[in-house]
Amino acid sequence: MPQDTNELAPSSIGQIGFYVHQMRNEDDYSLNNRFFAWIRGDLDADALQQALDAVVERHPVLRTMLVPAAGPRPLRQEVLPAAPVVFERHDACAGTVAETEAEMRRIVQAFAHTPFDVGEEEFPFRALLVRVDDDRCLFGMMAHHIASDMLSGQILFRDVVAFYRSVTQGTDGPEPPAAQFADFATRQWDRLESGAMDRHADFWRETLAGRPPMVVPGARATAAASPVPQAGERLSRTLPDALATAVRGLAWRHRATITTVFLAALGVLCREKGVTQTTLCIPTANRPGPKFQDVVGCFMNPVLVVLEAQPGEPFAAVLDRMRDRASQAYAHREYPVDRLKALLDDDFRDIGYPPGLLFQLLQRPDELVLEAGGCVFERILTDMHRIAGLYFPQARLQVLVWEERDRITCSFDYDAAAFERETVQAMLDRYVAILHENAGAAPA
Repeated sequence: MPQDTNELAPSSIGQIGFYVHQMRNEDDYSLNNRFFAWIRGDLDADALQQALDAVVERHPVLRTMLVPAAGPRPLRQEVLPAAPVVFERHDACAGTVAETEAEMRRIVQAFAHTPFDVGEEEFPFRALLVRVDDDRCLFGMMAHHIASDMLSGQILFRDVVAFYRSVTQGTDGPEPPAAQFADFATRQWDRLESGAMDRHADFWRETLAGRPPMVVPGARATAAASPVPQAGERLSRTLPDALATAVRGLAWRHRATITTVFLAALGVLCREKGVTQTTLCIPTANRPGPKFQDVVGCFMNPVLVVLEAQPGEPFAAVLDRMRDRASQAYAHREYPVDRLKALLDDDFRDIGYPPGLLFQLLQRPDELVLEAGGCVFERILTDMHRIAGLYFPQARLQVLVWEERDRITCSFDYDAAAFERETVQAMLDRYVAILHENAGAAPA
C-alpha cells in the first residue's frame, strides 16, 4: 500500500519548479546534470557498479521521486526501494582512433540526451562507462536537477571513488553524512512558514520592485521566444598573469571580491551594447551550515541582481555599486527565488527558463584526480564539449569565471540559437579589454 504522502518529507521549493518544467516538457533534457571523468587502469566494472549502488544508498535523494500532495507543500519526497543503478557499459574501440572517438561521441550524446521521467518510479540518477582503449574509459554520472546541483557533482565523484576503493581494497567506506536533503527541504518550509524568512522577503520586495527587464546584450531579437537551449558553445580566454594579479589588487583596493570586478566589467560591456540596466541571475550554493556540505541534492538558489552602468559613469563607481548590491543579495540568498513571483506579483517571463543572463564565479576543486583499486580517476570539468561534442548552456548567455590558484579564465557560454559565434567572440574579447583598461595592467 502506498505511504500516506503527508508522512513523507516535502520537496524543497526549488524542486517544485524543476518538476513542473519537466512534466510539461517531457522530452527536454536540459535539466540533466552531467558529471564525467577519465578512468585509467585495470578497471573492475562490476566493482564500479557496487560503488554506484552504495552511493545511491548513501544519498537517498538519488532514488527519490516527487509525488503530489494536498496542502501548502504541494510535493512530497518518496524514497524508492534500493535497486541497482542503471549503468550502461559500452566498448567504443572500433578500429582507428577517429572511429573510436566518433563512436564514443555517439554513445555519450545518446546517454546525455535521454530525459528522466520524473513522474514515474525511476531513479533520477544513472551512469555510463565507455571503454576507449585497453586501459582507459570515459565514466559518466547523470542526475536530474531535482536531485543534484553543481556541487553535488564533486561529492558524487569523491564518494564513488571512495566506495570503489572500499569494494576493491577492503577499506571502510565514507562515514554517513550528518544530514540528508530531505532534512534541508523540511527546514526550508519550516523557516518559510514560521516567519524566519520574512526579513529576506522584505529585502527582495523592496530591492526588486520596478526592476529592469532581463535584457541579454548581443542576442538575436527572437532569442527570448526560442525553445530551451539544446546546443551551444563555450568560448574562453585565460587572463595573463599580470592582469589576474591586477584584478585581485583592484578588488582589494575597493574592499571587494574579484566577483565584483567581473560584474562591473560585465556592466560596462552591457552599456557598450546599449543596455545600461538589466536583471542578472547569480547562482549560490545555499547550503546552510557544515552538516549539508557533503550532501547531494538540489540546494542551489539563484539571486537576482540589477546590473547597472550609466553613460559616462567611471568604472570605480560601477564597481562600488555592484559590490554593495552583490553583497546584499548574497546576505539574503536563503529566500527561494521561485517564491519571488508571488511576492512581487511578477511572472518573471523576461527571465524565463533557463534565464537569459547568468554570472558565476567558480573555484576549481582540489580533488580532481583520485586513485583507488589500481585506477586513476580524473574528473573532467570543462572539456566535454571538445571531448564528445557535448555542451548545453545553462542560460542564453552565461559569463563564467574560473579561478584556479593564481590563474583566472573567463568563459562565455552561449545558446547557439540566440547568438552568432562571432558576436560572442567579440564580446569576450571586449570583456577582457575592459578588464585591462580598468584594472591597471597593460594588455599582453
